[in-house]
Amino acid sequence: MKPAKDRAKILVVYKHPSDLLMVSCQLRDYNVEALSARSVALAEEALLRWSFELVIIDHSMTGVMNVGGLELVKYVKRYWPATKIVFLLAHENEEARQGALDVGVEHILVKTSDAHKIGAAVLDVVRGRKPQQNFGFSCAAELG
Repeated sequence: MKPAKDRAKILVVYKHPSDLLMVSCQLRDYNVEALSARSVALAEEALLRWSFELVIIDHSMTGVMNVGGLELVKYVKRYWPATKIVFLLAHENEEARQGALDVGVEHILVKTSDAHKIGAAVLDVVRGRKPQQNFGFSCAAELG
């Protein structure tokens, strides 16, 4: 495994604890340093503290005054324009997809059953390549 300083640093912003853990664990298999945030406020704190090559943002994120996933994308692109973003959608949604692309999202993942492939798609985005296909993952059941 590469030393931490040589690995891509990725922030995963996801509101469901079980899904957040699943995505973070999947990324570790691809030799990246994955930090996680369960809220928009925690994501902002992490962004102000560390530098990230990529941020994975769940469309369904909500925060104070209904600041959600798309607003977080706009914030990241305004203050850290070189940071790449992968946007997660629960299902195919043309309006949400187009809105994300309009504000500079590099790639959109639709949550499907191919959990093991998210890391490969994320690495492609970090390396500046277009992912081969729209890989995604299935949501794990919410922990009780």
